[in-house]
Amino acid sequence: MAQLTGVETVAAFGDDTTAVLFYFPHTANVSDAPTAECFTVAAGKITRSALVFDRPSFARRSGKLRDGPGPGMARAARARPARKGGP
Repeated sequence: MAQLTGVETVAAFGDDTTAVLFYFPHTANVSDAPTAECFTVAAGKITRSALVFDRPSFARRSGKLRDGPGPGMARAARARPARKGGP
């Protein structure tokens, strides 16, 4: 897995219970893969996180691009409860 080297934040919005972040993560291979996260907050802690990213942006750089979503795509886009101790 590629190590994160930086982030270009495009937009961030939120209120007392929800935060949305849109950004471009930078790794050694990718700096233009649009990514969005939606966080649900309760009692000052993230209780749910949904991550959506452009998987083909990463696959093009690795030479592993194929037609259609991979078997993990549905799981990656599905909202998951946050892990204890942080996001």
